[in-house]
Amino acid sequence: MLTRLDDALIDHTKVEAAADAIGKHGYERALGAVVWGIVYANRRLTDGFLPQRAIDKYGITKPTAEGLVAAGLWEAAEGGYRIHDYLDWNASAADIKAKQSRDRERKRKAFGFHAESTRNPDGKTTEVEKESVGNPRGVVLQDWYRSTDSAVPAPVPAPDPEPSEPRSLLVARFERFWEAYPNHEKRKDALRAFTKLRPDHDLLATMLDAIARWKLTRRWREGFVPHPATWLNQERWTDEVPVETAVRGAFGQPDPPRPKIQKVADLVKQGLA
Repeated sequence: MLTRLDDALIDHTKVEAAADAIGKHGYERALGAVVWGIVYANRRLTDGFLPQRAIDKYGITKPTAEGLVAAGLWEAAEGGYRIHDYLDWNASAADIKAKQSRDRERKRKAFGFHAESTRNPDGKTTEVEKESVGNPRGVVLQDWYRSTDSAVPAPVPAPDPEPSEPRSLLVARFERFWEAYPNHEKRKDALRAFTKLRPDHDLLATMLDAIARWKLTRRWREGFVPHPATWLNQERWTDEVPVETAVRGAFGQPDPPRPKIQKVADLVKQGLA
């Protein structure tokens, strides 16, 4: 689950006040404790409460906690501390759980099922999975019953997709690709293809390595380089590089291109001389 942090936190006046109250290494301790507290409360759904056992476990010292209280970032509470105005900027545990419940129900409906809770004569809860009338795939399914204490595991809803990387990082990776690629035609098409691929750090490294090896081939040295968009769309970094690129000339430089074959007419003249 993601945690929201304001980027103004790094130079917030309360953080600076807490740093002054803590003393040595006060800024690092204050900022680290504030960020840890917000993440912990969001992760554990505590509505901003920070139990003392967790504070001790993660190494938040008493002078640091007292400095945050003095600056108005934390409040002393029974059994620990509470983040000041936490619920003014973050969703409550009840709201988060309600949203998670709605998401689970939405995912169940997306697969064409609905559930009914019933009780067996012995009092144990049984979940009945029935075929939905609006089954989009038209699959005929039989009713089946699964007791809560059965060995058959309950269906686990699919996790939410991970957030995509920021576009600035993607553009920076494209610029590295564009600088390395020798054919600088149709930049917009290349950027569109690159964005569609969304290569991570490892895939970009593979691309750059393939480009470096293809630059040594006779084909690319003589100017037969595909458009960058074509190279990306066809995943040409997976192509096998010709073996001749492994042979290099003196001082590690590529072998010079072969001389052009003389015209047939010149050969004929040489034969008649």
